[in-house]
Amino acid sequence: MKNLFPACGDFRLRMTPSFSIENAIISANTFAEYLHNHIIHDIRDIDFKDFDDIIENNLGVDISCYVSDLTLDRFAYKGAPK
Repeated sequence: MKNLFPACGDFRLRMTPSFSIENAIISANTFAEYLHNHIIHDIRDIDFKDFDDIIENNLGVDISCYVSDLTLDRFAYKGAPK
C-alpha cells in the first residue's frame, strides 16, 4: 500500500483497491470525485475535517455513500434562486 497523504486528523489514507481509512472504507471513485470537484472549483486547500466526522460516526463500514452525499451537498448545482 502507498500512503498518499499525511495524517488526516487521527486517520491515515491509503490507496487499496477500495480506499481504506483506518476502520472505514471508501471506493476510489468516490474519493476521486470528491477531490476532482475541489480541483475544478479551484479549492486546493482541502480540509478533511468532514472525513473525520463521517469516519468517527461510521467506523467499520463503507463510507462511500456518505462522502458522495457530502460531495453533492457541497458542489451540486442547486438551480437558480426564485
